[in-house]
Amino acid sequence: MDFNGLQLAARATHRPKYFCGAAQFALLALLMPVASNAQTGAEHKAVVQRLHPTSGQLDARVKAAAAARGAGNPAAVESANIRVIAAALRELAEMKRREAEYPQAAELYHRSLQYENDPAATAGNAPPAHGTLSASQRVATEAREKTLHSVLALAFNDLATSQAIRGGFYLALGTYRQAEEWDSTLPGLEKNLGQCAFRIKNYAEAIRGLSLALQQGDDTAARAMLGSAYFATDQFAKAARAFAPLGPKGMKDGEAGYAWAASLAHIDDTKKATEVLAVFESEPRSNDTLLLIGRLWTEIGDYPRAIATLQRAQASDPSLLQAHFYQGLAYIHWERWPEAAKEFQAELRIAPGDPDATYHLGFVCARQLKFDDALALFLEVTAAHPDYANAQYEAGKILLDRGRMEEAIAHLEAAARLRPQADYMHYQLQSAYRKQGRNADADRELAIYKGIKAQSRERIVNDLKHHQ
Repeated sequence: MDFNGLQLAARATHRPKYFCGAAQFALLALLMPVASNAQTGAEHKAVVQRLHPTSGQLDARVKAAAAARGAGNPAAVESANIRVIAAALRELAEMKRREAEYPQAAELYHRSLQYENDPAATAGNAPPAHGTLSASQRVATEAREKTLHSVLALAFNDLATSQAIRGGFYLALGTYRQAEEWDSTLPGLEKNLGQCAFRIKNYAEAIRGLSLALQQGDDTAARAMLGSAYFATDQFAKAARAFAPLGPKGMKDGEAGYAWAASLAHIDDTKKATEVLAVFESEPRSNDTLLLIGRLWTEIGDYPRAIATLQRAQASDPSLLQAHFYQGLAYIHWERWPEAAKEFQAELRIAPGDPDATYHLGFVCARQLKFDDALALFLEVTAAHPDYANAQYEAGKILLDRGRMEEAIAHLEAAARLRPQADYMHYQLQSAYRKQGRNADADRELAIYKGIKAQSRERIVNDLKHHQ
């Protein structure tokens, strides 16, 4: 059956409207809550204990930052950690100056001044430069530098968390990256970075951070978000693998469950997709989510189940937009044309003039050989929406069959212009040109058609090689 001209909405990548909001992941709770993350509190304590006793100013500031964290006040956490960062950068600068590494010292001094430019805090702290260090001095210096790197990583991490808790996710992501610069092994850092990146839809960075976090130990929330990030970037096989360890609990999750099922459907693992989607649907869902589930049942190929789900949503709200429309699509796949026509007509009673419902009703009429009705519907769409490529194409085909060459070519040219990568549109256009005796134009369109076909075959071969 030729579905070339059909807009198969049920084959699209479906994502809940709320998907990228990460509501189900309780992001603020996951981003190292200021008052309750025992692991990071232990890191604070360990850093304080490692501080050299002669570093009085930094020692006091680290302790103050730990106290601010314990108090659970993001603003206090931010202020305290800015002071820690300034002091630690300044001490690193002083160490580099002592070693006569002046360019690095200058850069570190400059960075410290971005966080604190207080003469009282910096006065008298820079020791004289001594040049080359002895072996014992070098060992002590290296140990101290390692401690300062840990101090900076933790301070930047906590600063970023305070920014994220107050909604400054873009700013927080940059700050988490600075923490990573100093010590990427800090427990919880990569998870925080990944979750923050996910929150602002920077999925590439979310995938990087969350993948690193899972290398440090499995974590349900990080895994669910990693799978969702892969899903959001159409990496469906990776998404399915990421979701798999979540088990039945993940199948029921308000976001992960749907993304998991949809990912499986996209890689044609119908059996597993059916299992996951059935568990997901067994929980109470909103009407909008039921529409998504119905569309996904259509994609899986279970048309009776798709229609039953969509009818459940429709029964809950008879005026619900698209419930009839998606039932119509399911019936199209099922090749049950009268039922499909009734659903699109019902949709148009709720949403008069809707271009998608009008187009698909025309498509069904054409399949029932009601070409006059189909043409009238396609022309209705193109008149109101001249950028509707499929309606232009279907109208052009019917007009071509009726020998109305000029009109047919106008519609087919519009279709090919709107969707230049649709090979069948170029093929139909070359046929129209050929019938009109425009052989040069026909040859051009045929060459385009063959080129697109060749590219498509090459992509298929490369995909097969990639999956082997």
